[in-house]
Amino acid sequence: MEIIDFTYLIPLIILACAPVVSLMAISIYRNHLMIFSLAMVSIIIFLACTIQQWCNLPEAHNVADLLMIDSFSLFYLVLLGGAGLVILFISYPYLCQHTEVREEYYVLFQTALFGSSILV
Repeated sequence: MEIIDFTYLIPLIILACAPVVSLMAISIYRNHLMIFSLAMVSIIIFLACTIQQWCNLPEAHNVADLLMIDSFSLFYLVLLGGAGLVILFISYPYLCQHTEVREEYYVLFQTALFGSSILV
């Protein structure tokens, strides 16, 4: 891999690091609002990087044999990130009504979003 490949992978790297950061935050201090905020910030940063790449993408780029970044894939990454934001906004008030452990939901959600982004 070259350095240019990592610049194309920045949004996916952000999504890969988000669940790890959330798990570390949960292990230090278990707070529903804090983990929700971390999830929202990570998805917003992911969306910002993806939109910036989409606007400045000169041509399709093959990162690996099975991973290609082009405007079509970046469009669907933006759709996934937007849907992720909507789902988080909907799920937060629902989870506030329950008293059991709920912080791991955001880790699972971030992991699922990362997996679906890799599939795009």
